[in-house]
Amino acid sequence: MASIPPRLSVAECVGKLKGASSHRANLETRGGAFCWQGGYGALSIGERSLASVMAYVRSQGEHHGAGRPIAIYERCTEEDDGLVVVSGA
Repeated sequence: MASIPPRLSVAECVGKLKGASSHRANLETRGGAFCWQGGYGALSIGERSLASVMAYVRSQGEHHGAGRPIAIYERCTEEDDGLVVVSGA
């Protein structure tokens, strides 16, 4: 979860996060083989939803492990080599 300042685009923010975390992971694993997938997803949420979204993110591994992801936060389709977010109904 991140709050992105208005002067920074989502793409710039994701690029910086992916770059820094890849660099760190490759230094710590010494294999230098870590890399992120090409795509990413972004979700804008309001103040009223913040607590429930943060709770979901904290327990995301459990939701996935039990086969119970919350569709509105996870819904996407594969298209070509990336992911395309599908708007919720």
